Amino acid sequence: MIRQICDVVALAASCLGLYFIVRMRATYFLDSRFFMAIANVAFVIVLVQGLASDLSGTPFPWAPYTVLIFLTAVSVGFASFLLKSNSGVSPGLGGLAKLLSKPPAKFLVFVAIALVWMVSGLALQPWRVHQVQTFDGITYFYSYESWYLLSSLAFLLVFLLIPVATSYVQSTRIGDPTASKSVRMISLSWASFGVVALFEEVASGSLAPVEQGIAALANGLLFILIAFAVREPTILSRIMSIGGLGSGTARPLTSSKIRAGSTRSFALDSKPVDLARKSLFSTMLRMRHEEIVGKRLLLEYDPSASYERVVEKFAGEFVANLEPVAVFTSIGSPVHRVLRGQRDVKLFSFSTNTSTPSRQSETEILLPERDASLLLDAVDKLLQAHHGQEVGIAFDVFTDLVLFKGFEKAYAIISSVAEMADAQSATTLVLVNSTALEGRALNAVRGLFTAYLSYGFEGLRVVRAFGGIPARTNGTDGGSIEDGTAASGVEG
Repeated sequence: MIRQICDVVALAASCLGLYFIVRMRATYFLDSRFFMAIANVAFVIVLVQGLASDLSGTPFPWAPYTVLIFLTAVSVGFASFLLKSNSGVSPGLGGLAKLLSKPPAKFLVFVAIALVWMVSGLALQPWRVHQVQTFDGITYFYSYESWYLLSSLAFLLVFLLIPVATSYVQSTRIGDPTASKSVRMISLSWASFGVVALFEEVASGSLAPVEQGIAALANGLLFILIAFAVREPTILSRIMSIGGLGSGTARPLTSSKIRAGSTRSFALDSKPVDLARKSLFSTMLRMRHEEIVGKRLLLEYDPSASYERVVEKFAGEFVANLEPVAVFTSIGSPVHRVLRGQRDVKLFSFSTNTSTPSRQSETEILLPERDASLLLDAVDKLLQAHHGQEVGIAFDVFTDLVLFKGFEKAYAIISSVAEMADAQSATTLVLVNSTALEGRALNAVRGLFTAYLSYGFEGLRVVRAFGGIPARTNGTDGGSIEDGTAASGVEG
């Protein structure tokens, strides 16, 4: 009865683990999911065979077990090398095709050794079945020839030194702490599988069936551990850790936007702006760059005016100061059109044509439309990647969130974003279509910000400066911005 209970619990645990793996969506391990599932399915079959053997009072079929152990080990190998080789840009079949087109030598060595172990076991069948009387009734256990135990030990060592070590080393190179922890947890779980499998072979005598039942239970729990580990980090952890999108500082301005001469310059709207000021945006507010860093800014705009120029100036200022800047917008929006392709501006673009985060270019990530959880996750990953740096973030999606999800949910999302940004002293510029929200809603949003601006055909006006003091520029309650002045840069 003890053996049957262990088998049933282990089977339930492994099935639960399989359920979590199969229903994975946009996670860090998306490209490895298929092979993780194969390994889990193979183990479920082993447990079903073990339970059937215990219930029928017949010996456990060792030949199928050998094949299933081979499939499990090779699947783990595929999963670990896919995790290392694939950048997360094209998960699934694309990543597998990339691995198979030029397989690593270590991976081929591992597969060859696993194949030799399986074929030698099936051909020579170096095991004998024994029937014994235990306190739990009549049962069976296997004994093995010495050379087979040694070959199994060698197989285990190769398993630990190649696929397990590959994934563990990969965990030390991952910038995202959640993803690093998950990969390390999975690596240690895989290592435990191998050790437990060898333990099952070495176990003998009247307690062998109980020991094997406990081992099966341990493996089932390990699959649950893996399943929970793969749920934690999202695929954004992968995408943002490569290609300069998520780590490091802004690159020196050496692209075509830099024009040679005695003074470096940054081209915005085909007009070079002197980088000595490094205040393309803050000058419009009659301030210096240092004075806007870490502040919350609200920009209320008329959608028929060229408000995207303000965001362009905001992004350009952070680029000029060699500080990371990211803009959240939608595909086809005026902000997206003016910033797309600018080398040092990171774009997170919401699109109806993608169901999972994907890389559009070196500096642009596509996010599924209306998925607020991924927006928050992207902000979190971005701030983690640039911890300790002055980061600028512009949000051109608040109005869309209001239309799609309602004001209350959109307000909660933007409040969470503001709190995360404040924790890292990031500078946030949030855009809102002033014609799309009612007065009460606008007033509620304004309360989240230290300053808010207005942009229409008359240009940019500073309605409320930092600290709640009304701005005074040119005798008005707001600063009218016109090209050619010291505070210029945007024209209505």
